[in-house]
Amino acid sequence: MTALRWPSDNGEIYYSVIVNPCGFVVLELIGDSVSDKYHDMFQIDMHMRFSMKSKNNMPGQSSGMMMGPPRRQLQRSNHGFYFGGRGHHGYMGGRGGMAGSTTAEADKVLMPLKISRSTSNMKVLQEFYTAEIGVSQVHYKEYEDGSKHAIFMFDQPSDVGVQLHFWEGRKSKKQLTDSDADEWTVAKFEAYLHETHNENIRSEICGMNQYVDNHYAYDGVHGQATKYLDDFANHFKSQGLPYRWFSGGHGYQVYGVDPTGWAIQFDG
Repeated sequence: MTALRWPSDNGEIYYSVIVNPCGFVVLELIGDSVSDKYHDMFQIDMHMRFSMKSKNNMPGQSSGMMMGPPRRQLQRSNHGFYFGGRGHHGYMGGRGGMAGSTTAEADKVLMPLKISRSTSNMKVLQEFYTAEIGVSQVHYKEYEDGSKHAIFMFDQPSDVGVQLHFWEGRKSKKQLTDSDADEWTVAKFEAYLHETHNENIRSEICGMNQYVDNHYAYDGVHGQATKYLDDFANHFKSQGLPYRWFSGGHGYQVYGVDPTGWAIQFDG
C-alpha cells in the first residue's frame, strides 16, 4: 500500500491510498481528508493525481455536475480503474449521493474518477487522443524531474466524465538509484503488448487476446456520443493500430488498441 497527499489544480490538498490487490491490478482511493491519527502516514507528492478543475464524476462539484452515480460514459475496465466517493475519508457519494438513498447508503458508493496509465511516448499518445474520436486534452504539465502528465477526456457527456491520465518518465526507485538498471520498462511492456495484438488480431473481424479484453469502454449508446462506430474504427486504421468489430447484446462494438498497447471498447 502507498499513501500520498498531493495538490490539485484548485489549490486544495487531497489524499490517495494506492493498493495492489493482485497481479498488475492497481486501485487508488481518493479523498479530501484523513484523521489526525493517520495524517503523517501520507507522503507528500507534488505530482497532481487528479484534476478538480476539469469536469469529473465528483458529486455536486458544480451546477452542471450530476448528483449520484456516474452515467455510463466509461464503463469499469477489468483492471487499472480508480475509485472515489465523498465520505469522511473519500469521495463515496455523501455529497450528492444516490437518488432515493439514505446518506449512510450513499457513503458506501465508490465513484469512478479516473483511469491512469504509463506511456513511453507522450507525443504519439497526443496524436491519438484527438477530436477525431471526440476527445480533448484538458491538462498537460512537465515536471522538474522530467516526467510528463497529460489528461484527456471524451467531450460527451459535456458535464461529467472519467478522466484519462497518462504519465511518461516516472522512474522507479531502482532507476533513481541505479542509472544502469535494466528493468522491465514501459517501452518494453508496450512492445510486448503490441506484438501480442499483431499476432492474434488477424483482421477486423477475427482474433482476440486477454489484453484486448483488459480495456475501458466508451458507451456511445443513447445519444451520448456524436461519433459513429465507423469513425473509431477508421481512426485505429489510420494510426496503424489493430482493431476488430463485435456484435451482440444491445448493439455493436469496436475494440481497438491505443499507442500504450492497452485496449478501448467503443459501444454503439
